[in-house]
Formats: sequence, structure tokens, C-alpha cells
Amino acid sequence: MHTNIHVHLFSADHTPPAQLYYMLRGALHSAARGLLPKLLGRPITSDDLRRFDRSMDRFDWPWPVLFQLASAAGDTFSMVDVSRLITMFRTVSRASQSDLRAALRVDDRETQADLLKGLLARTAEHRRAGRPLPFRDALCDVVKELYDAHEAKASIYGRVTQEELWDKFKNSPGADQYQRVIALSVNFDEAFLDDNLPGLSSFAAIEFADQIAELEQLAAKNNRGSGPRLLPFLGVDPRGHNARTLSEFVRSKVGKTKPFKGLKLYPPMGLLPTDDRLRPVFDYCQDEGVPVLSHCTVGGAGVRGSSRTFADLAHPLKWEDVLNRLERRAREQSTKMFRLCLAHFDRLEDPDDVSWCDELMGLMRRFDGSGKVEVYSDIAFDVVTGSSRKRYGDNVARVLDHGLGDRVLFGSDWWNYLYECDDESAFVSQLDVDRGWWKSADFDTAADKFLQDV
Repeated sequence: MHTNIHVHLFSADHTPPAQLYYMLRGALHSAARGLLPKLLGRPITSDDLRRFDRSMDRFDWPWPVLFQLASAAGDTFSMVDVSRLITMFRTVSRASQSDLRAALRVDDRETQADLLKGLLARTAEHRRAGRPLPFRDALCDVVKELYDAHEAKASIYGRVTQEELWDKFKNSPGADQYQRVIALSVNFDEAFLDDNLPGLSSFAAIEFADQIAELEQLAAKNNRGSGPRLLPFLGVDPRGHNARTLSEFVRSKVGKTKPFKGLKLYPPMGLLPTDDRLRPVFDYCQDEGVPVLSHCTVGGAGVRGSSRTFADLAHPLKWEDVLNRLERRAREQSTKMFRLCLAHFDRLEDPDDVSWCDELMGLMRRFDGSGKVEVYSDIAFDVVTGSSRKRYGDNVARVLDHGLGDRVLFGSDWWNYLYECDDESAFVSQLDVDRGWWKSADFDTAADKFLQDV
């Protein structure tokens, strides 16, 4: 495997505490959702999920029962395995392991049951105080204490830089196989301003302008030496801009001879790809062959709630009007290929909403490059284990049967997967070439196509 299309180098200092709250909330929601059909004795419906989501912050039924079940459920709750969670947060912060254990209220065994008991205890405290959203407030307490532990050390030893994270990534197991690595920057400056989470800041310690300057300098320094080539993608959020200033910003930073080689969008943080301010940006990407990568799953970091709320902004069909317009534009003008990667394939093994996967494959078949618009996806974060293995293989077979294998990209989503897996090699092993699943040569071909103009 020569290219990793999906790596993050932003640290706790580049990330608002509010973002970690939504990330943990989404992880808890996704893991608990796996227990809900067992509790109900039937498959869950969209109405179930909406009620389930609304009940989480209040900690109404079925959440107390689910937490009791999860405490004894083994790896069913593996997405919040506390030792992995500590590994993840230590990677991006200065906090020590003992600091994090104290914040999470776990002992030296670091069990997920203790983590859930700690959350239950905090929730009970807020409920006794008459708080209407006791679980939300309890989870905010956890995030605040995690960040406080980091800040205590950051004030002494300094902020966590992207260069430090890059060094950690390069030294992680299996990372030496990559010749090119896409580093995705994310603009958090506008994302959480209206959220008013108790005790949590909506601002990162290092604002986005400084984040991208840091990443630009890191890429320039790294790419003068040997080892994997670092290709930064610029995080774009139209809020805080008008169409002209946003276009000028992107043109100054992104392109074949510019520091950033592509764009990164994160719709669940509150933006739509059809925002008029993005129109000249996409025109520029089409004219210059700049690749665009956008988050495209039901869940993920920065999602308000875990049912159809902000997550719905990332639905594949939100891109349809944009792609149709760019295809018409390509017929009328001389342009390069517009290449869009809708990331994660909504985790192929996840059965909760197959329509996302189906709609994405529909876009990939419709926008196959014949009209100078080409849709890709990636499999970042798809660590596949246990009972989901067969379902994942069946979904891969569907993708290949539709002839889409050469437009699927490989990515590991480091560091976001560290609470599930801490070995890059695990992502390669899931390819299962012997079973006739993904082929590493196809991933390399797809990456070469996706990046060919930069």
C-alpha cells in the first residue's frame, strides 16, 4: 500500500473541547445502538433512533438499562474501550496516563465498566441537582477534566505541534509502508459557536490560521528529506467568508504549485456543499484539477446528535446538485476532471442505514468521469472484526460487481481510530486479498488517479 489518503495531524490544541464532546457522544451512541435491538427484541427503526438520540442527554429509558448491559457486554462496547481512549488522548495531548484515569474515574485496570460507572455517578449527581440534561452535563465534565489535565502540562511544556504528531504517526506500527500521506486539516473556528455546552470552550487554543501555517511549514520541511511525502489538504468552511474572500483564500493556498494539494470539507459541523460561497471554490478545483475530500457518514466527530440532525448534511445526495452543475460546466468550458472523494463509504460493515452506501454507489456509477466529474470513496476507519466480517465482505463484493473497485481509496483515519486500533497494519490486513476482496494494486491505481493533477 503506497498511499494513505486519510490522516489527521491536529492535536488537542488545534481542537475545541466541544469537538471532543461530540466525538465521545457519537461513539457512545453508536456502540449502545448495537445493544438496542437485543433489548427491544426486534430490528430498530428510524423512529427508534430519533427517540433514542433525544433520550440520551436526559438519560431516560433505555439508556440506564443499556449502560448496565454494556458494563457486562465485553467487546460489544469496544468503541469506548477506556485503555484505547486513553491512548488516543495521550497521543494528541500532554496529559499523563494517571491524569486521564482520574478524569475518567477509572482505576489501574482501565476497564470500560469503570468508565461507564463513572459516567453514571456523574449523571446521578447532575440529576440530584435537578439538571434537565444530566448525561450531557456529565459528559461535559469528563471532557473538561481531560482538557484541564492537558492544559496543566501544556502551560509547562508547550503546545502539541503537528510535527510531533507526524513523528508519532511515522513511528507507529505499519506506517513505513506509505510513500504518500494526505494530512487533512479541519477548520473548527466557526463550528461550535452556538452550542453553549456547559463548561466547554468552542475555541481551539491554536486557531485555524495558525494551524494551516504550521502544517504548511511541516510539509515544506518534511518533503525536502527522505521518507513518505506529506500532502496537506486545506480545511474549508464558508462561514466567516463571503464568496470572494473564500475563493481568494483557497486560490492562494491550494494547487499543484501551492502548499496545499486538495480541499477537505466536514459537513456535519454545520455546512452544506451547496452553500453559494463554495461555488467559485469548486469551479477553481475543476479548472485546476484540485481533488476534494468530504466526510460522508451518519456519525463522526462534530456531529450534533447521532441521528438525522447535523449528520444529515453529510448525506451523499447533498452533493448531487453540485456535481450536476460541474458536469454541465465541463460541457460548456474547457476544464480538468473534478474529483470528489466522499469519505468512509459509511463504514461498509454498518447495517443501520444501508441507503447511504447505496446512494453513494449510485453517485459513483453516475459520475464516472465520462462527464469530467468523478466520484470516489475511501474506507478510512474500517477496522472490521467479529460478526461484521461476512457482511463487510458481501458489501465489498457489491462494490466490485458494480465495477467501482478502481475508485475506492485506502485510508486509516489516524489518529481518530486509536480508541479502536493502534496498528496501521491492521487496516491493511482487512483487505483480505486471499478472499478476493480489495486489492492493494487497485488502491494504488485509484490514489494515482485521484491525485494525478497535484
